Amino acid sequence: MARLLSRQALWGAVALLAPSIARGDTNRVVRLLYEQRPGTEGCPGADAIRRVVSGHLGRDPFDLASPRVLLARIEVTAGGLRARILLREGDRIVGERDLAARGSDCGELASSLTLAIALAIDPLVTLPKTVADAGALPIPPGAPPAPPVAAVDKRASEPVAIVDGRAKKAVFRLGLGAHGATGVLPAPAAGPAVSASLRRGRASLWLDMRWDLAPSRALEAGELGGTAVLGALAGCAHLARVGACGVVAAGALRVWGADLGEAIDGRTRPLVHAGPRLAVDLASWGPVSLLAHAELLVALTRTTVEVDNRPVWTTPRASAGGGISAMMVVP
Repeated sequence: MARLLSRQALWGAVALLAPSIARGDTNRVVRLLYEQRPGTEGCPGADAIRRVVSGHLGRDPFDLASPRVLLARIEVTAGGLRARILLREGDRIVGERDLAARGSDCGELASSLTLAIALAIDPLVTLPKTVADAGALPIPPGAPPAPPVAAVDKRASEPVAIVDGRAKKAVFRLGLGAHGATGVLPAPAAGPAVSASLRRGRASLWLDMRWDLAPSRALEAGELGGTAVLGALAGCAHLARVGACGVVAAGALRVWGADLGEAIDGRTRPLVHAGPRLAVDLASWGPVSLLAHAELLVALTRTTVEVDNRPVWTTPRASAGGGISAMMVVP
């Protein structure tokens, strides 16, 4: 049985790992979601699974903020016990495999499951040749044994969706970055930005604050420049690493001039823009992730600068911009 289970774990993990091996992605982290169906109370729990997998890999590969999710479930079937593994990246399922054991020996099945999970995380790790070499996981003290096969309801073998409870937990992140835009000030502008986001499942809310500084723009006579401060609220819907958002940005701008023959008053003017934004999760390292976004906004307020009663600049009807931010999960 040990040899059979170890082969199932190996070949099942190889099938799961084809994309990871092709990318050379052998040092990744995952979010583990573990479920024990009714009748498997005598099987090792999530903490034991995590501890043994970490021992196989020599590191802790589990991170609640990881976009890669590995779902594992142990359930009773008409023929014995079954472990199901599903590997998901964003909303895309990249692999799904089953491991089976006859009878009610959950220790060996769980040991085989930990081997498959370790290989799914790092395909190049050196693992025990058999489950017997790895040792069966301990059964929780006082836990009832798995019911005999004859007593199992056949409905228990029907596929049941794994409940992604942690994926639905709200995740709060803070970040720093840079933003650039054209169409906000007399010249293309850039500056620092701070962000905060709250995401639950496929939906998120973003609050950004940015400072734009535009260099001088040469006119026929003199120069024109300006600064702007904008706060933006965005609501996004996500699919895998991509988010589609609606943005409302409001703030103030100040335009200044030099050598124009007439002083520019430099008063602060209101600035309100709205429009769509596209956001992309570029990469992640544990709780830290790198995000980029691009947006096209329509000006809801417009400012006109005049010199000698002649307009020299008016806020364009639309602006385009983008930015990049390093975000960190806040526990």
